[in-house]
Amino acid sequence: MKKLFVIFCLLCSISVYSSNINGGLFFRSHQQPGTIRTRLVLNGGKPIKIENGRTISFDLMLRKEIVWGYVVRIITNTQKNIDLVYLANKKNDRYPAWILNESQHPITQDLTYDKWIPISVKLMPKDNKITFSFGSIQSTQSFDFSGCKNVTIHFGTSGIKNFQVGDVAPINIKNVRVLDNKDNEIYHWELKQHADSICYDLIKQCPAITENPIWLIDNHSSWNQLYKQKIKGNPQITYNSDKNFFYIINGSNQLTVLNPITQKSYSINNIKGKLASEKNNQITYDPYNHRLISYSLDQKSISVFSPENNSWSGTFTNSIDPAYIHHTVAISPKDTSLITFGGYGYYLYKNTLFKVNLNTHRWDSLQIKEISPRFSAVSTIINNTLYIFGGKGSKNGRQEEVSHNLYDLYVCCRFSDIRNKKIWEIKSNIDMNPKSWTKNFRGSCHIGDETDLLLRGNMIYSPTDSCFYAINVSKSQGYLVRISLNRPEIKRCSTNIGDMSAGYLFCNLYYSPDSSKLYTIFNREIRNSDPEVSIYSIDFPPIALKDTIQKTPSKNKLWVGVIIFLIFLSGYGLYKFSRRKKDKKPVSIEIKEKETAPQEEIKKTFDRSKSSISLLGGFNVKDKEGGDITNQFTPILKSLLLIILLYSVKTKQGISSNKLDSILWEDKDEKSARNNRNVSIRKLRVLLEKVGDIQVVFENNFWKITFGNEVFCDYVAAIQFIQDTSFDDFTKEATLYQLLELLVFGPLLPNTQADWIDNFKSDYSDITLDLLHSLLQKKEFENKEDIQLLIADTIFLHDIFNEEALRVKCSILYKKDKRSIAKSTYDNFCKQYKSLLGTDYKISFSTIVTSKTTS
Repeated sequence: MKKLFVIFCLLCSISVYSSNINGGLFFRSHQQPGTIRTRLVLNGGKPIKIENGRTISFDLMLRKEIVWGYVVRIITNTQKNIDLVYLANKKNDRYPAWILNESQHPITQDLTYDKWIPISVKLMPKDNKITFSFGSIQSTQSFDFSGCKNVTIHFGTSGIKNFQVGDVAPINIKNVRVLDNKDNEIYHWELKQHADSICYDLIKQCPAITENPIWLIDNHSSWNQLYKQKIKGNPQITYNSDKNFFYIINGSNQLTVLNPITQKSYSINNIKGKLASEKNNQITYDPYNHRLISYSLDQKSISVFSPENNSWSGTFTNSIDPAYIHHTVAISPKDTSLITFGGYGYYLYKNTLFKVNLNTHRWDSLQIKEISPRFSAVSTIINNTLYIFGGKGSKNGRQEEVSHNLYDLYVCCRFSDIRNKKIWEIKSNIDMNPKSWTKNFRGSCHIGDETDLLLRGNMIYSPTDSCFYAINVSKSQGYLVRISLNRPEIKRCSTNIGDMSAGYLFCNLYYSPDSSKLYTIFNREIRNSDPEVSIYSIDFPPIALKDTIQKTPSKNKLWVGVIIFLIFLSGYGLYKFSRRKKDKKPVSIEIKEKETAPQEEIKKTFDRSKSSISLLGGFNVKDKEGGDITNQFTPILKSLLLIILLYSVKTKQGISSNKLDSILWEDKDEKSARNNRNVSIRKLRVLLEKVGDIQVVFENNFWKITFGNEVFCDYVAAIQFIQDTSFDDFTKEATLYQLLELLVFGPLLPNTQADWIDNFKSDYSDITLDLLHSLLQKKEFENKEDIQLLIADTIFLHDIFNEEALRVKCSILYKKDKRSIAKSTYDNFCKQYKSLLGTDYKISFSTIVTSKTTS
């Protein structure tokens, strides 16, 4: 039965994945705050047997950041360590090394960035040897395996008692395997599909559990914003796929060139000549002759940019209101002709096709009677064949008539003698009865979950799966859809880009073969403000969010691994939140974990071990018995809980149904949103019953959450404690320690990303930092340096670049003759400051340590 399950999973994955899908886990490195660095624990934290020999292998990619820290730590049951670490020598040269207990074995190889390197560790207990492979470099070392029966394996940070690790190298990891002594796979964690913070192996469905993960496969379903800028005037944008540049043109005499990878740009000013048009984004790049083209459909003119002469060839700029807004454009590779279709202007929809030869400047135009008038169609050219899909229009092209969104795919076989053929059509977004759909094939046809599409720009063709990709901007949302070439099928295949509401919205879609990414650009006209240009990217090929999720195998024994991992987490938490009083065993290589938590032990008042919902430092839910049920919250249930809970704290009355629906089900109509909400609320209530007396209440048309006495929420407790306590009471040490115990949990939901949550995060950060800064100034603590250190370290948890906390901490440590720790704290601050802000920290160490500890 187990084999059948594995085969089924593998067969299901074939349709989702190809060799082009990026897999792997992105590790947040030592440059990030300690509370959000990444950890990966194999086999749910349970030991892996090694008595007959085992090989642990994986693929590693080093990123171009400050190279330092741990890759993997293998700990035997006899408390011996086998580590792969990136180190630095006296000249600050960085290199990888294997560490066996106290002995170091450097790998003499130049650092290789952004490429996958195969790594393996072959454990041979019977021979008391270990064979290491790092790329093409292999070595064998002696190792005493006496009494060794099993190992536990941690990538990134480690919470194993006596082997804690905080420094994480800037790495990506994928394809983690464990092999027996005959090189047969025992475990294989691809690190592709995942169930939130867990990835199951393909052999036995054993979990690898993560903390603070960033899954690379998610980049195939989620958009990444690369650029956002308000630009005066009327900007026009296009893309150069040859050099991976964007051109932002603002009037005839200025052109900005932007690299989306480096996000660096430069401007060309004082350009001579004129654009053909400064409206309606009538600009494109000719990839066959490598030139920038401005055109005007109204005046039937073109202007070509010459970088050698820094000039446009045109002498006249069309300034009248365009008659072809939201037309679609493509360039034919056969004769370098620019082809446009459709558009809207002067209360009319168009079905006009323009063809202009960019070499001879000859213009031809005709109406395509087989295709009804429309704007916002999308198009592309494949092998000199034009494909046109969708749009919005009316039968006779008049705006006063009832207009419809259109779902039909046409092919124009030859431009010189236009012959058109409808490949397929879905009759209406209202009529979803398959009998009303026309098709030229046998088989099922559907439009997925999309019932109201309005596309913009052009299409990108994927020959691998015979489909087109285009951007939908209906209902004020931008996301990617997949349009089948051979059957009437449209599917959503990305998350939302964001709020796309605007009076005029131009957008387009481009493909970069070099970086295997899709780019989309948006030019939005915002009321009472300058236009805003945004650029986003997504890895190619795009996949639906649901296809990144790994189904959870129904095995109760998996929870044993989770419980073991929680034991490790609790041990690590105690380690981080208490003062390290014991001296470490001396070793030849010492890599110290950064001090990010308060140095003095705080007596615990608040209990998150059971019946708790934790939002500070990360999202976590414990049931009445202390079991971790976080992974039972699907993304939608997690979002639903967080939204209602946060609004309940903010406004007391909670959140209205309309606002809740607009956040979570913005792509649904009112009825569908209400149905989805009701179903999700029921599921949420069932889950919360496991936590304890916590209720989701609908009162006065608002949703809110109420807590019983035995259920603890750290965020609610922190807000109430701050609001209910007078400022003077915080000068009492007992009260102060209670406050710090809450704040030391960390910032609000650092690993949860959503537009609606940003204000809650910033508000909580402002409240905590303002309070902590004020406490630093209190005369009652002026001579209590231990308390000042506690406050400074707590500030660092919420603001890693806080200069006041740096000054307080370094000056106190220096005064206490802990000068090396003070210097290390300062150096780490400067390193992160330089890395993330791109400039050196200006205040010297001597100035910091000689300043007063209070202002």
